Amino acid sequence: MPLHPLVVHFPIVLAVMTPIAFIVAGIMSKKTENPKSLWIATTALCVFFSASAFITMELGEQDEEIVEKVISEKTIENHSDWAEAFTWATLAPLLFSGLMVAKNNSWLKPAAIVSSLVVLGLGVQTGHSGGELVYKHNAAQAYVSKQALAQKQAAPDAVTKERRDDDD
Repeated sequence: MPLHPLVVHFPIVLAVMTPIAFIVAGIMSKKTENPKSLWIATTALCVFFSASAFITMELGEQDEEIVEKVISEKTIENHSDWAEAFTWATLAPLLFSGLMVAKNNSWLKPAAIVSSLVVLGLGVQTGHSGGELVYKHNAAQAYVSKQALAQKQAAPDAVTKERRDDDD
């Protein structure tokens, strides 16, 4: 069984959570005595986010040759290109969040928020193109054995025959 589908949702969820965390940290940093702790937390979130994106991309690349048996390389490359842009872009929010811990400059807050929103947009496009691979182009078919496929195709015939028998 491929591992990419098991981990792919982590970076997608974290792409949504990161801008929210930055906005909350930006608002709460004005109301707390220790704003640095908020940015340490967002930096930790960004480390996990980037790590999950890189792991997911690597696992996707491992699955690529298998999936190319049922889908064209060009179709897969579209998703791969979006995934690569998304993955490398996750380093921008990490950088800005880390700089907030070190320097706490006011311009870094909007930069962190904007960069995380850009990454979210890339994540949406990456997820959409991945979903198309699975649901439009049937990428999962690459992992279905011929025997399982034959059984699945035979099953509707058996159900149809049973319904005909019930009508008699």
